[in-house]
Parts: sequence; C-alpha cells; structure tokens
Amino acid sequence: MKDSKSILIVFTLGLLFSMLFYHEWLGLNAALYEIACFVALLFTGKLHFGNKLLRFSLISQGITLLSILYNYSTIAIMVHLLFIILTIGILVYPTVKNSVYAMLFAIYTMLSAPFQLFLKLISSLKYTKLNKNLIGKYKYYTIPLLIIIIFIVIYRNANPQFNQLILPIEAFLIQYIPNIFQYINEDFIVLFIFGLIFSSFLFIQSVFKLIVPSELNSTEYIKRTRIQNNHDISMLSLKKELRSGVFLLVALNLLLLLVNGFDIYWVWFNFTWNGEFLKQFVHEGTYLLILSILLSAVIVIYYFRRNQNFYEKSKTLKTLSYLWIAQNIILCISVGIRNYWYIDYFNLAYKRIGVFAFLLLVIYGLYTIYLKVKNHQSNYHLLRKNSYSFFLVLLILSLFNWDVIITKYNFKHADKAFLHFDFLADMSPKALPYMDYSLDELKAIEAMQNKLIVNREAYMTAEGFYKILQNKKRLFISEYAKKGILSWNYADQRLARQLLLEKK
Repeated sequence: MKDSKSILIVFTLGLLFSMLFYHEWLGLNAALYEIACFVALLFTGKLHFGNKLLRFSLISQGITLLSILYNYSTIAIMVHLLFIILTIGILVYPTVKNSVYAMLFAIYTMLSAPFQLFLKLISSLKYTKLNKNLIGKYKYYTIPLLIIIIFIVIYRNANPQFNQLILPIEAFLIQYIPNIFQYINEDFIVLFIFGLIFSSFLFIQSVFKLIVPSELNSTEYIKRTRIQNNHDISMLSLKKELRSGVFLLVALNLLLLLVNGFDIYWVWFNFTWNGEFLKQFVHEGTYLLILSILLSAVIVIYYFRRNQNFYEKSKTLKTLSYLWIAQNIILCISVGIRNYWYIDYFNLAYKRIGVFAFLLLVIYGLYTIYLKVKNHQSNYHLLRKNSYSFFLVLLILSLFNWDVIITKYNFKHADKAFLHFDFLADMSPKALPYMDYSLDELKAIEAMQNKLIVNREAYMTAEGFYKILQNKKRLFISEYAKKGILSWNYADQRLARQLLLEKK
C-alpha cells in the first residue's frame, strides 16, 4: 500500500474514531468503528483468510464484541482488546501460525507505528510546492524567533520598565489570539490523535525481523540430529543424560507420590474446617503447587528436547515421564479440590474462578507434553497448541458476566459461607439488582454471618453496605442519562429500566 493511501485511510479512520467516541462511553460506537476498520482492511487486501489463526482471531473478536454489547463486563472488554492485538500481529505477518509470535509482532508494531506514521507524513510533505515555497523559505527563521521569545520572557521578568513596554502587546494578544483557538476542542483533538494511533496499528506496520527466522524455521516435530564425526561422544552424552533423567524422575515421582497420598487422604476425603480463614490452605498452598506443576513440565520438556526422543534405551525415561505427568494431573485435581473447599466456605471470587480456569489450562498443557514425548513433537508445537488453548479459555470466560454470577451465588449461599460486603460493594452496577435487599434483610444476613465467621465484625456492616448500594444506584442513573445512542449496550439499558421501575 502506498504511503499516501495508507495515510489517507488512517486519517479517515482517526476522524471517524473521534466522532464516534466524543463525549460517549464504550458501546455501539466500538462496533461501528471496528466494522469500518474491517471494511477498509478488506478492500485494501490486507485480510488473508487462508490463515486459520486469523479466522479464529476475527471470529473471537466478533464474539467478544457481542459480549461487550450484551454483558458490558470488564473481562469481555479486556479479552476483546487482546484479540484485537492478536489480529494486528497476524496482519503484520500474514503467514504466522503461532499466537505467541503474532503477539510479539503486534507489540513491535504498536510501539513503532505512531513514529512511522509521523515519518510518512513528513515524507509526503517533503516534495510538495508548499514545502518548497513556504517552509523552505522561512525554516531558517524559526530557531532565531524562538530564541527571541525566550529572551523577551527573561527581560520582562528582570526589568519592570521593559515589562511595562510589553504589557500592551500582551493585552492585545490575549484579547484576539484566544478567538482563534476557541473553536478548537481539546477533547476532540485528543480523541483524534488516539484514533490516528490506533488506526496506524492496522495500516502502518513494521515486521519484527529478529523473530521472523524463528517463526519460519520452526517445525511441528523434532528432527533427529546426526553427528557423524563425534558419534561416540554424542552417544555417551545421551547415556549420561538418560541416567540423570531416570534418577531425577524416580526421586521426584516418589516425592510426589507422598504429597499426593497426603492430599488424597486429608484434602479429598477428610477435610475439616474449624472456622478459621483458609489463606495458607488455599492461597499459599495453591501457588506453591502450581509452581511445582510448571517446574515439572519444564523438566520433561528439557529431557525430550532433542535426540533423547530417538534413543532406543530411553523407554524407561519415557515411562517415568508419563507417570510424572499423571501424578501432576492428580496434583492439579488436589488444587481444584482445595479451591472447591475455599469456595464452599468463603463463596465465589474472581481469583477462585481464575484458579479453575488456570487448572484446565495446566491439565491440557500436561496432556500436550505427554503427546510431545509420545510423538516427538517440538516445543514450537507445544507453544502453539497451549497458546491457542489460552486464548480459547479467555474467549469462553468473556461470554459471562461474572459480577452477576458471583453476586447471585454469594447471596444464595450466605447462610453457610462468608458474605464479604466489602468485596461485593465494588461490583459493577450490573450486579445491583441481585443485591437489592432491604436494610432489615441485610442486617439479618449480617447477624447470621457473625455466628458463622470468626472476627466478622472487622468487615463492612450491613448498614454501610446498604448506603453504598443506594449511592451506586443514584450515580448510575445520573451517568446513564448523559449517554447517547453511540454508548448503547444492552446490559446498561436493562439495568436502567430495572432501577427506574424500582423507583415507581
């Protein structure tokens, strides 16, 4: 695409962005802007639908956009932005297959595109008649003029008589120059600049050349490397590595067998709670177990990175690796059960939901490591598969309004689990209808909580929680009244109707 054409598209989209988002919130305007970008990309031939990763990214971007319009949740917005970044990376390098590389391409482009836009703009003006006749004629006077202004400022502050001489000129400038700028809206200009920058990501791109060879030369399967001159040394090295691997995995399997035995007995079947907070049991224990699982994956990947895959005597090492992977899956289940107990006694929270999502990714990752060892697959293949699953899990998470789900669940289980008023008070307005209890009902819940939880008095009271909810309702109605059609989303519209009906 020629520079002049790309600059024209970027400026058009930048202007459209500022018009759609000026004094508006995120909503329908995002859909209109992204449709315009898609049409521009389509007609400029920048979309290569033969790339499966691009198809997945565009479809996911569309799904998350619909989720924003329907749920208007923070996670939907964040995941949507993530898929936009992924799409930018694929546009930079259309043959990319690995989403990790695509994200690296995108980050590089997002850092360089604004500067590239500025350089292209300067370049497009370089040979114009305006530049030759006007800019070229007066460019040598610019720096002297700036220096003169600096000295005027210095002298007027140092000499009262000189200042008296300058005051009439200053008064004239103050009176007439602002009339020039009163028609310039700073907010609109800021939005226009932001729109230019965002649009430049799509149409003015730079390839991160350092990682191109890595993407081009990566293969899905490990190839056996034959070393003719040092065959004996190579075999000796494989034997030593095999022995160290067998020794390490035997020891680690025995240790993990002991840990899993304790977890199965105490966490799976004999867990008891005496009313204390479960911070050490879940938070610290879970983080350490997750670290253990990740290190376990690294160990297996290390031993089967090259020719050990093809060594006929490595069957024992493979068997131990399979056992190690299976035991780590059991460890994942133990972490999930710890998280289940935490939810059972302390209700839902974002991190507790995140732990389950993370464990699903880890279990899938362990399964792909098993396939890697079995089928001699490369680390590139492993990275591609797991990064794809990461984006897929995020896509699924973005389909739900977790604030609503958490609020409904926590109040439903308030008779047997901790109801954290402080936490619920920070929920988005979408959860307000599901916290719409009278002050007497909230006080009854508080009294029940004081019997259930030790030191419950240290947290927000029912009365304080009720006041916050009423303020949030008034604030939402006030802010919603300021919105235009371009800020529309179904979740806000539904909430506004519910709150207005409540007032009647």
